[in-house]
Amino acid sequence: MLHWYAVYKDTPHEAARTEERPPRARVLRRFGDAAVLGMHDGRAVISMWLIDAASDQSDVIAINGDVPPEVRSRYEAYIARVTGTN
Repeated sequence: MLHWYAVYKDTPHEAARTEERPPRARVLRRFGDAAVLGMHDGRAVISMWLIDAASDQSDVIAINGDVPPEVRSRYEAYIARVTGTN
């Protein structure tokens, strides 16, 4: 299961979480579309990220916008691991 976190412009100090069901490719496509539009669930977003809750390390697999530093570093670690650049 993927967890989609979004920080909305109207509530900038809290991250809302939704649980997204497979297929993973569909969720990633929706995430990309939301990133381009700057909107999720009809609301303007500041930042968003996806966490793969089924992975051993709860990998951050996608980010958009001004995400918290710990989210960005987890994403960078995930990308380094899957691309073999670490």
